[in-house]
Amino acid sequence: MILKIKKEKTRPWWVKTGETITTEFFVIDKPTEGEAFADYFRNFENEYKHCNDLQFSIVNEQLAAAYRAWLGNAFNYASNGGDML
Repeated sequence: MILKIKKEKTRPWWVKTGETITTEFFVIDKPTEGEAFADYFRNFENEYKHCNDLQFSIVNEQLAAAYRAWLGNAFNYASNGGDML
């Protein structure tokens, strides 16, 4: 399964314009949907969750909805490095 990821870098919060500075695209290629979602969560969403100027998103809306459902399962979240405090 191929998962296309968009990375947007925005200006810091103290700069009032709030516009996007750069946009990059990444591709995750894994055999199954679950493995692709786990890789995205571990290497992008969870790793950069405290970086306010970086935003990652899944380009395909249907896959983004499937990812949200996958992430809603506490086992998937916890077993891939999610903070369960």
